[in-house]
Amino acid sequence: MSKKVTWVRLPLLESWDEKASDRVTIDNTLTLFVGGGVMIHNRWFRGKLLGLFGGDEIDFPFPGGHAYRKKGSSRLIIRTAGPDRLTLVYEHHAFARLLWDAWYQVVPRID
Repeated sequence: MSKKVTWVRLPLLESWDEKASDRVTIDNTLTLFVGGGVMIHNRWFRGKLLGLFGGDEIDFPFPGGHAYRKKGSSRLIIRTAGPDRLTLVYEHHAFARLLWDAWYQVVPRID
């Protein structure tokens, strides 16, 4: 019997939370900003304007891993280096265009 895999979104940054910062930093390496921008070490990548247009393509190796994002995509994939390799998936979503946006970590769940 095969198991069904569903993807679950865990909120990291939600702009409608009054106490939320404008960014979330992960392991002093990756910073995810409100608006969809991404900073890896000291390199900046634009997010999608209004959740619709643009969004820089990311194919960036850095100490400890590699980051990927297709141009115009909302999904950022980080593959870590080393013997215990992980694939971390992050998604940016814009709601009501300029009003709210959020970053989520997407993780698989086996039902």
